[in-house]
Amino acid sequence: MHIKTFPAQFETLDDIREFVAQAARQVGFDEKEVYNVQLAVDEAASNIIEHAYEGIADGVIEVLTRIEPGTLTIVLRDWGQSFTPDEVVEPDLEASLEERAIGGLGLFFIHKLMDDIRFDFSPDGGNTLTLVKHCPAPILAPKQRTTKSGWRDLFGLGERILGATTFAEQRDNILEAAARVFPNAQVDLWLDEEIFRLPDWVEKPFPAQPVLESMTRALKSGELVRGNEAESPVVALPLRLEESTLGVIALRRAAGTVFRQRELDLLEGLSRAASVALIAWHRVSVERWRISQLNLVRTVSAQIANQSDLDELCLKVVRLIQNTFRYYFVAIFTLEGNTPGLRFRASAGGATRRKGRAVAPVVQAELGQGLIGHVAQTGEELIANDIHQEPRYRHTESLPETRSEIVLPLKVESRVLGVLDVQSDKPSAFHPYDLLVLRALTDTIAVAVEGANLYGALHRRAEQLKAVAEVSRQITSFLNLRELMQEVAQIIQHRFDYSYVHLFTVHPNRRQIHYEAGSGMRSAALEGYMLNLDDPDGLVPYVARTGEMLLVNDVSKEPRYRPSPLPPANTLSELTMPLIFNGQVYGVMDIQSDQLNAFNEEDRLLFETLSDAIAAAIRNADLYRSEQWRRQVADSLREVAVLLSANASLEQVLDATLTELERNLPADIAAIWLLDQEDIYCAAVHGASAADLNNARYESGEVR
Repeated sequence: MHIKTFPAQFETLDDIREFVAQAARQVGFDEKEVYNVQLAVDEAASNIIEHAYEGIADGVIEVLTRIEPGTLTIVLRDWGQSFTPDEVVEPDLEASLEERAIGGLGLFFIHKLMDDIRFDFSPDGGNTLTLVKHCPAPILAPKQRTTKSGWRDLFGLGERILGATTFAEQRDNILEAAARVFPNAQVDLWLDEEIFRLPDWVEKPFPAQPVLESMTRALKSGELVRGNEAESPVVALPLRLEESTLGVIALRRAAGTVFRQRELDLLEGLSRAASVALIAWHRVSVERWRISQLNLVRTVSAQIANQSDLDELCLKVVRLIQNTFRYYFVAIFTLEGNTPGLRFRASAGGATRRKGRAVAPVVQAELGQGLIGHVAQTGEELIANDIHQEPRYRHTESLPETRSEIVLPLKVESRVLGVLDVQSDKPSAFHPYDLLVLRALTDTIAVAVEGANLYGALHRRAEQLKAVAEVSRQITSFLNLRELMQEVAQIIQHRFDYSYVHLFTVHPNRRQIHYEAGSGMRSAALEGYMLNLDDPDGLVPYVARTGEMLLVNDVSKEPRYRPSPLPPANTLSELTMPLIFNGQVYGVMDIQSDQLNAFNEEDRLLFETLSDAIAAAIRNADLYRSEQWRRQVADSLREVAVLLSANASLEQVLDATLTELERNLPADIAAIWLLDQEDIYCAAVHGASAADLNNARYESGEVR
């Protein structure tokens, strides 16, 4: 039994490997198995340095080797953080490389390389890892050996691969190690870039296919292939990690020189070491890339978090995405209430030249149509790796170079707020890692859009309420009903941007609805227009009778709708509000549009608030008019009383009475009939002759 203590530093890994290699050779392992033992101990010691002693500079590792016939036992002890192997999830080797979780491979390979592993922990004894390896044919009288050239050259390859920053460096590290191990052979290497490629790579250090036919056969078979090419012997071995083939390495040498078994063993060791290190490097690279992309997500979040203007927010987002990923075209669309269309908000990329300036195309989309409309309607992500194979794709002339497209919904919970459209000028351009980041971005964008919508809605509501208050103050100064109604129609048209506004007064005693005022050029021509309060057809009579509001976004589906002479000529939507004060309908406000789905819940709330103020103003004007009329009647009565007191003639009194009557109750004909014993006669008349009225009385059977 031999025990030695080493500093827990990566620089001492060579000494630890050599210490256990001496014990392995004494047991009788061949160089291939010695290398496997060293690889397992190297992995275990690296984990101790990196994890158990994380942040601790003066940690130590105690290594014990115990040699028994046919068996080597290695015990590594440390006093760092405790470790529970059962908590490490075994890696899913059936999953693709990009889907596998980070970590777990080191312990997995130690299990593969050694025959038995045990882990113990105690507060006093620290962490104890016991590795056992059995030798199938032990040498009874082993003799001390020195390391043969080749195997030692493989040590450090993993560290060099892990320290590389580019894929080209990986290639050079593997080729340099192979050149040292096989100095008399030409080495060819091919790695599958699609396995390792990250979205931001621009380098292409390998051709699309291996250069040698033997390498291609080794890739397909997954096994060592021997052959001859250009009269030279060739051996090709795939770089494999369980079921994943990462690439292939091949050796060529002069004709007539065959490869010995020891060289094949060295080639297998090189393949294994390179495969493990490449996967580890790839995992680290993926993790770094994910962190950088998450930083992008955070950057986007930070820049749009306080952005209340939705158009400005969308413009910032599409520019950030387009500049970061270099996509051909990026755009954002939002859903607008009940409208069937999608509102184009902003785009970046795909620029065309217009008067010397690059202008991003404006794309139109309808709900349910094309890729964008389909995603907006279903709320499901859609990827078209080849637009020519996607039947839902709709060609846009302003984007002629599009070859692939992804459309992602902007959702908050189950509500779809809009879509993010990303197009590329390359087929199958969207890497799985791209999708991870884009999905994270859509979540962030959706929350920002929702926030901007809420802020916009509150801002609009505040502005509307402010406008309603101003309108209320303005209209209360009008006591003339006609002037009041005309002012209200103009204010609604200009302050709230509704083009077709019509106002009516309701006269229940006469069962009539009178048109009072409206917006637009045709409003003056409608003076005197009246509706029957009891008409079963039409929205205005219904609202005037019932006092119920009607919001109709498609008049073709409303059975009570009837065309009217009111503008517009092609009414498609209509909002009709009763003007109610103290439970009585004083009037009706009718707003029409030549667009479908022109009104929403915000409009209803706005005009409900405004209608209360208008109804109160109409009531005030009506009271003022009534008071004026009463005063005028009182003045008229005084005029007649003065004549009576002045002993005026009967003809003068009757004529003055008719004059005052016409002033208070305008009429075409006004007459006073007096009783003469058992008959009556026309004593005074304005607007006709007394003789004509008397003759009409006697000639008409209806007049008695």
